[in-house]
Amino acid sequence: MGIADRTARRSAAKTVACHHHVGHIASAVRLTQPASHRDAGWRAFAVSIAFALSALFVVPRPARLGPSAELAHAAPAAPTHLVAPPPGPRIVWGGDVMLGRDADRSTSTFVHSPLAGVAPLLAAADLAVVNLESPLTARPRVVAGPFDLSAPPARAGWLAAAGIDVVSLANNHAGDHGPAGLADTGRALARARVAAVGRVGRVGPGGAWRGTVGGLRLVVLGCDATRLGASGAVIDCAALDGAVRAERARADVVAVVVHWGAEYAVAPDDDQRALGERLAGAGADLVVGSHAHVVQPTRWRDAGRGRTSLVAYGLGNLVFDSPVPSAMRGALLETRLDVGGVAAYRLHPVDVRAGRSVLAPNEARPAWRTLGDRPARGPRPGPTPWRLDAGAAVGKE
Repeated sequence: MGIADRTARRSAAKTVACHHHVGHIASAVRLTQPASHRDAGWRAFAVSIAFALSALFVVPRPARLGPSAELAHAAPAAPTHLVAPPPGPRIVWGGDVMLGRDADRSTSTFVHSPLAGVAPLLAAADLAVVNLESPLTARPRVVAGPFDLSAPPARAGWLAAAGIDVVSLANNHAGDHGPAGLADTGRALARARVAAVGRVGRVGPGGAWRGTVGGLRLVVLGCDATRLGASGAVIDCAALDGAVRAERARADVVAVVVHWGAEYAVAPDDDQRALGERLAGAGADLVVGSHAHVVQPTRWRDAGRGRTSLVAYGLGNLVFDSPVPSAMRGALLETRLDVGGVAAYRLHPVDVRAGRSVLAPNEARPAWRTLGDRPARGPRPGPTPWRLDAGAAVGKE
């Protein structure tokens, strides 16, 4: 995806998301007035008020994330400090996105899509990455089980309109509709100019997205540790260490999106901790988890050799129709990068209701967190072969 394409798409996402909030607010205001007052002057006044009120929705505001928020910053590997945002590219990471089932009740337009409420934050980032749980296909399921998370292929456009650039397909549902369904998903994403990682045999070794963002060479990989899905469809985390090491040798920042853990568990299990440390040791600067459907801790980890990595064990749901109360709150992880990896991060709480998501309102803006003594690595010596790979994946749990 070219810079011009991304800029135009993000501009459209911001405009549509603003119209989404304004439309609801202005409609509510108009309905309280008699018809005789609904003239042009009143409409102009209502829209002005609506735009002012819409700022309340588009400014990121945090909320309590429950026990997991306290765990996220308890006993960090080294001192953590609150700071103003440092310079560097801004990457936003989201959790599980499911565009089927209850999302079918949405209008066919993005203005009322499940992602419209979080689009301002996603679209403002230099890069936005999520885990896509929905196969984008109309084909029948080929795996056993009660859950059909598929969505119409056209809904790849919702991802693009929200400002999402990259999705991970490395999860236990990507292969539910067989190789043909997975190919449908890849084609739908490619048409929408959304990149995909984590699919076996696609987008280079390890299913990576590679690009230059804000002058930094960034690699995003995806892998599945649950082994609950169709065999051979997506990258298994057991086979990812070599790919991480290879990318480490030529990239400034390496990130891995991991599907792991137990559903609805608010704390990571031993397997998650071990895998997070292993990936960090192999060279991952950032590990972002999904699958639990609830928010889990985010912690700095000593990666050895003078390096520190950030592990976000679980960001919960970004768009999902789960009726479990703890699954109705997710988080967007906003990171700032430098040549040392993650320079700072903050978590934006997200409310998930009836398959639709909005940034949690009515609380203060979340603070940036950084590791005070996180060592910064200098640029790697010598020329490094690099190319901008747009990563297009072409050819109610």
